[in-house]
Amino acid sequence: MDGRTGRNPLYRRPRPRKDPDGRPQSSRPTREWLLLGIALVAVGAVVLRSGSSPATASPGPPSSPAGRPKRLGKLLLGPEQIACYACFTWASLILLSRYREVRRQRGAFHLDLLPMEEGARILPEDARPYVRKVDAVAGKWGP
Repeated sequence: MDGRTGRNPLYRRPRPRKDPDGRPQSSRPTREWLLLGIALVAVGAVVLRSGSSPATASPGPPSSPAGRPKRLGKLLLGPEQIACYACFTWASLILLSRYREVRRQRGAFHLDLLPMEEGARILPEDARPYVRKVDAVAGKWGP
């Protein structure tokens, strides 16, 4: 044990492999700005498509039956509501992408890369075959 740091100087913790951007290879970017663009296009298409119906409603007082579609259109398609729809769609797309990433990572647990028997140990001399097995599977399925 090293007296200054309290760590074993012979043990070096392995560092995760990193891609050129400096992120660990096991994590993928969520591309949130791309998802924002998709959300804005989707909400914009829905608003433009449904925004034409309240504008073509016959004029009349808000309490009359002819003025109700216009009033309903203002309630559902105001600028604040459109911003909320866009933010909700963006957040939903981010959650969906994170859910897919978690499912991908959980699938890695079922690849049977390491021995799972009770009392199984990986000794230093046994590590090289396991590294080859992990590299072969990662090469076929990706990180």
